[in-house]
Amino acid sequence: MLTAARLFSATLMAALCWVVSDMLRPLMPESTVFGWFNYVNTALGLIIGWRMIGAKAGAGLVSAISNGITAIVGLVFFGLFVHALNEMLRLSMRRAYQDPLQGIEDMFRIGAEYGALVLNPNIALILIAGGVAIAIITEVINSVWR
Repeated sequence: MLTAARLFSATLMAALCWVVSDMLRPLMPESTVFGWFNYVNTALGLIIGWRMIGAKAGAGLVSAISNGITAIVGLVFFGLFVHALNEMLRLSMRRAYQDPLQGIEDMFRIGAEYGALVLNPNIALILIAGGVAIAIITEVINSVWR
């Protein structure tokens, strides 16, 4: 159901994801072809903001802070999964794997490499602070526009 809290949280999370995606680009190797990188992350931000922050608005400030941190953890998890899967599929088209199990195993390695980039202090701080701020703003919007 469309509510102001869900709409604002989805929009703000999408904007946060776009900014963080632009911040991640210089940290990636020079040969990286980004393609739909920002758009995929923005779509994930829309979904996470709508389903994880906006849907749980209305439970108070402490719950909002918890929801913001949980949403960022979910966002990072699903972002790493999607991008590791994409990279594994790209490598599998080049016949880099002998069997499907090698590709699935390599997804964990790729996800760990990408996860190390997200652990950059600037990126991690902006994600956590942004997620908490978005959840608090969503809580305020929910209390004003019920």
